[in-house]
Amino acid sequence: MSLNRILAVSAIALLAHMEVPAAEYPVRPIRLIVPQAPGSASDTVARLVAAELAQQLKQQIVVDNRPGGALMIGMELVKDQAARTPAKDLCDGLITRAYHHGLLLLSCGTSTVRFMPPLLVSEAQVDEAISLLEAALLEAQVA
Repeated sequence: MSLNRILAVSAIALLAHMEVPAAEYPVRPIRLIVPQAPGSASDTVARLVAAELAQQLKQQIVVDNRPGGALMIGMELVKDQAARTPAKDLCDGLITRAYHHGLLLLSCGTSTVRFMPPLLVSEAQVDEAISLLEAALLEAQVA
């Protein structure tokens, strides 16, 4: 798996892991899940992405290694972080709006979004995917 692919998926997962609009989101550090062991190429790239996004978002980002995920990357959208109430409408809206922007996402379960990046991806494509995801998420939150 290429480092660019891991970078793309990690960045998308990080930006998309947002609650339904809240006054002070996020109220705790953002977790960036990496489905590989610490010290792996994926972990190295994730830490680079986390550092850059932490500066941009002005928020602490914690890299959480979870080996064994078979590179399956997803995010669960919730209405309330404490209660973990699924945000099904937000999930459906995000997937639909992302598709109309040219970004293919898949749902899994009630409110989980799955990413299916290409095997090889450039940094420009990662940037474009993040922009498309952010636009789709903002539209879905307003709807």
